[in-house]
Order: sequence, then structure tokens, then C-alpha cells
Amino acid sequence: MNRAGTTLHTHEHVGALFTGLPVAQTAGLRLKPGSPTAVFDDDVWDLSGLADAPVVMSAHRKILDFTMITNPRWRWVARE
Repeated sequence: MNRAGTTLHTHEHVGALFTGLPVAQTAGLRLKPGSPTAVFDDDVWDLSGLADAPVVMSAHRKILDFTMITNPRWRWVARE
């Protein structure tokens, strides 16, 4: 606990809720059959198979690359 009386969490504790879960399904998004399945822990999420993505959403916008974030804690925050 911190001085304010709230519980402190590390990225390991907070992230445990999503660890190992498929990103699209957890978010309630549908994927086309045979599409790659990104897992929350992955540093690159390939969501190119989103079934209901807008037509104007280009392919490169469906790939989320968190590797550019060098601090592992901030990378974890970005994924959440």
C-alpha cells in the first residue's frame, strides 16, 4: 500500500488479468476464419483479419507494434 492507502500494483500484477488471452476475442472483435490470433503478451498484434473493420482502415493500421516502446512498463501500459 502507498501513503494514500491504495494498493500499489506492478505491471506483473495488473497484466495478469489479460496474460495469455487472445486480443480480438477478449475485446469482443470478430476475426475472419484463418486469421492470425494475437495474444495480449505479444509485442506485435496482427489484427489484419478483423471481420468488421471499416473499409477505410488500411492494413498497416491493423498491425500494432509495441516494440518501439523501449521501457517494458510503458509497453505494458500501451497494450492495456
